[in-house]
Order: sequence, then C-alpha cells, then structure tokens
Amino acid sequence: WVGQSASMANALIYRSLRYGEQQDLDMALEVHDKWLEFCQMQPGLFLQRLDYTAHQYWDFEHMKPEDVNRWEMGDDNYENTINMILLGKFFERHPDGSRVWNIDACNHGTMTDGYFEAYELLEKAGVQKPEYLKAAIDACDFAMDMQMEDGSFPKNWTREGKILGTKGTIGCFLI
Repeated sequence: WVGQSASMANALIYRSLRYGEQQDLDMALEVHDKWLEFCQMQPGLFLQRLDYTAHQYWDFEHMKPEDVNRWEMGDDNYENTINMILLGKFFERHPDGSRVWNIDACNHGTMTDGYFEAYELLEKAGVQKPEYLKAAIDACDFAMDMQMEDGSFPKNWTREGKILGTKGTIGCFLI
C-alpha cells in the first residue's frame, strides 16, 4: 500500500533526522523513489497496491452478482464487489501471478499526504527531492479533476483514470 509505505518511509526520515542514521534515510529514499518509478501510471495517478489479500475469502473471479448480499456488506462494499464481478477491472494479473489493483481514494489521499511530508522532512535533512513535491501536487490536481458536480469525490478509478465507484465515504480520504 503506497500510503502505508510512505508513512513508514517518512518515519525512517524522521528517525534519521533525530538520530543521524544514514541507513534509515537511504531506506526511506529507496521506498519513495521506487513507488514513483514503478507505480506512476500518469501524472497524478499512481498504483496504490500491487497485491492485495485482505479479501482472500471473497473469490471475485468466480462470484456472480446473485452471490453478493448487499445487506451484509453495506452499500459501498456491495458496489465495489459488483464492480469487481461485472467489470473484472479492479485488478489485473501481473505476469508473476499477483493481482495488480486499481486506484482508490483512501490510498491516493494518503500517498499524496506522504509525499508532501517526505518533501518537507527531506528539506530538513538537506536532501532535495522536487519530484516528491511534484508527485503530490499532480495527485491533488488529479483529485480535483475527478471531483463531481455535487462536490463529492469518487472512491476508486481504473488505472486509466475512469471512475469505478462513487458510493460510500472513502472519497473523504482525498480531503
């Protein structure tokens, strides 16, 4: 998850600032740099997870819409699941067999925040990473472009930037 990776990397930057550990700074830079290198789909749009297993007990690839109980899942999870079943677009198979998932507002927001924070922390460490600031600003621009007429944000997109789901409160994570 990019948001959690960014948070952990930022903790390493902070630790490096506090205790002078170069190895912590090096690891943090490696994490941030690799997410930018391998997960940026287009300016402002980043993959946020490469292999997601929290829903292993749901076999999306073999489920039918009638298998899904809307009342057990709640509206937002129901919409996600139906999209996964009908569109088959929430993840694709990587050549190594792992699932490559599409973009969700929660991780998009935490990734954005993480890169703003990394940029600021690294300035204190004397490391210039303008690409981190650019990534965060591009992600904000993407989110603003996706904002709907009623002011709400979608909760997820395809890797091409097409809106997949709008119900639920996960769009709030962009704010």
